[in-house]
Amino acid sequence: GLAQVQPRPGLLAVVMVALGSTTFDGVSRMQWWTTWTAGIGGIARPVVFTAGLLAVIGLVTVAYLLAMRAAAAVAGGHWHALALRFVPSLIPIVLAYLIAHYFSFLALEGQIGLLRLSDPFGLGWDLFGTADWVLNLALLTPTAIWYVQVAAIVVGHVGGVIVAHDRAIALFDPETAVRTQYALLAVMVAFTASGLLILSG
Repeated sequence: GLAQVQPRPGLLAVVMVALGSTTFDGVSRMQWWTTWTAGIGGIARPVVFTAGLLAVIGLVTVAYLLAMRAAAAVAGGHWHALALRFVPSLIPIVLAYLIAHYFSFLALEGQIGLLRLSDPFGLGWDLFGTADWVLNLALLTPTAIWYVQVAAIVVGHVGGVIVAHDRAIALFDPETAVRTQYALLAVMVAFTASGLLILSG
C-alpha cells in the first residue's frame, strides 16, 4: 500500500532521518571510521559522531531532493510536492537497511531476551523454562549473515524502484512517468552501491 500513502507533515523528515541514521550506523562500523575516530576521546567523541550522523542524514536528503528537482523539471511541477509524493518509495530501502544492519544483532543478542524472560528481575525464577538456556553465538555463520544482508538490500531497493514507478504511473502520463524516474533511479542505485560498500567495509 505504499503507493497509496498520502503526504503527511513530517513524513519526509522521518524517512530521511531513518535512512540517514541507519546508513551512518553502518558507516560508523567501517574500518576507516573506526581508525579515524580511535584517538578521539572525551566530549569530542560524541560531537564528532553527532556531526557524522548529521552529515550522512544531510547527504541522503540532498541526494533525494536533487532527484526530486530533476523529476520536477521533467514533469513541470514543484519539487517539494513531488518529494512528498515519492518519499514512500524510500521506505523499502529503510526497511532493507534496518534488516541488513540489525539482523545479526537480533538473532544473536536477541537470545539474551529469551534467557531473561524467565527471570526478569534476577530473583532466580524460571517462569518459562528459559533461565538455563545458553547463548548460542554459532547460531549464524558470517556467510549466512552476509547473504541475508545482501538479499535485504537488493530486495529493498528493487521494492523502492517498484513503488516509485507505481507512484509515477499514477501521477503522470506513461512517457513523462518514465522520464521523471531517471534521477530517482540513479539515487537508488547509488544507495544500493553505498549500502553494499558499507557492508563490505
